[in-house]
Amino acid sequence: MQKEDFIVIGKTLAPFGVRGEIKVKSFAQSPDRFKKLPEVHIGDKPYIVESAKIQDHNTVILSLGGIDDRDAASDVRGDVYMTASLLEPTENEVYIRDLRGLKVYEKDKYIGEILRAEIIAGRELYLIKLPDGKELLLPCTAEFIKTIDMQDRKMQVVLPAGIMETAR
Repeated sequence: MQKEDFIVIGKTLAPFGVRGEIKVKSFAQSPDRFKKLPEVHIGDKPYIVESAKIQDHNTVILSLGGIDDRDAASDVRGDVYMTASLLEPTENEVYIRDLRGLKVYEKDKYIGEILRAEIIAGRELYLIKLPDGKELLLPCTAEFIKTIDMQDRKMQVVLPAGIMETAR
């Protein structure tokens, strides 16, 4: 199992009932995501998803192939992963993992390259490596991010006044 091929979407909580179901805390934006999965991985082991029942906004009850009783369910513990390739963005949606390495421009001027996204004080920021080696944090808002072209691997931005002086 290559870690970059999978995304954590939940964590097992406890067995549920006597038929081998497992209660899972969902990290997905919508727990309905579990209903669409053919399989999940828990630890290094793949499991076929036989059914997924939504218990509340962040709890799912999973029935997994090969797990038929409470004892077997109690042995299945850990993070719940899905195959990353199953998670395709919808139109006008981009995943943070896909932004790494994007070239950032303000009009025709090259600003730098996105290293990663960070959340600081509840705000999403892009860490951009500038040509001089310094790093700049740019807020991820529609005010500053104008276009993202995944095919050409470019992002067009409008930099806030004075932000270049904050680069370190």
